[in-house]
Amino acid sequence: MSKRLQGMICAFLICAFIAGGTTFASKLEKAIDVTYRDIKIMINGEELIPKDAAGNIVEPFIYNGTTYLPVRAISEAFGRDVNWNNDTSTVTVSGQPAKKMYVHDHFGKIKQKSSGFSLERANSSTYIGCIVYPMQSTMDKSGMCDFRSSLTYPAEKHVEKITGTFVAPECTGEKESSARIRIYDEKKNTLYESEYLSSSAPDASIEFEVETKGCREITIDFEGKTSAIPPEECYCRIGDLAVYTTDY
Repeated sequence: MSKRLQGMICAFLICAFIAGGTTFASKLEKAIDVTYRDIKIMINGEELIPKDAAGNIVEPFIYNGTTYLPVRAISEAFGRDVNWNNDTSTVTVSGQPAKKMYVHDHFGKIKQKSSGFSLERANSSTYIGCIVYPMQSTMDKSGMCDFRSSLTYPAEKHVEKITGTFVAPECTGEKESSARIRIYDEKKNTLYESEYLSSSAPDASIEFEVETKGCREITIDFEGKTSAIPPEECYCRIGDLAVYTTDY
C-alpha cells in the first residue's frame, strides 16, 4: 500500500489527535490527499524520531499547507504526559517539563553519603566528590588497595535523568590509582557503569547522561584501586552533577 493511499485512508484519524482549532460536533470520515516529504523534527538541535505508544514510527505529513505532527511524540519530547480517552475522543496533555537543577543547589536533599564527602568550586565548575581512604585489609598481591565511597539521592520518581562529568581520581603522594562510577536504583539495578579512569591520565574524563525516570532513589558509587595506604587519601569527583526533575 502506497504512502499516499495510507494517508487517504488513515489521515482523518491522526487529525483527530493533532489538529488544533477545529471542533467536530459528530464523528466524521473523510478521504483526503496528504503529502509525505520525509519531514524531520528538530528539538534543541537534536532530531526527534516520532513514535506512537507501541513504539512504531509515525511520519509527519502535510495537508492543505499545514504540517501535522503526532501529539504524543511531540508532547513527550517536552516532558509532558499524554492520555487518550476513547469514549470522549479527547487527548489530554499534562505535567511539567523537567528542569535542570545542580545537586549542589539542594545539597541537603542528599539522603546518605560516605564520610569525607565534599563540595568544591573550581574553574567555574562545581565538583561533588568523595575523599576515600584505601581499605588495607583488601590489599592484593600487587600492593593495590580497594576503595569505595557513595552518595544516595532521593529521586521520589520526580527525577527524569542525571548528568555530569566523571573526572580521573587523584591520590596524595602521586600514588597510582584508578576508579569508576556505578549508578543504580533502590532495587540495586545498575543504571550506568563507567570505564575506569587512571590517575596517570589526570585530564581524562567521561560525560554521562543516565535515564532515571521512575526511580525512588539514585546511588552513585565511586569504586577503585590505589597504591596509597592509610592514612593517605584518594579523591574521586564528578563535575557539575545535575538532576532533571519536575519537583521544583
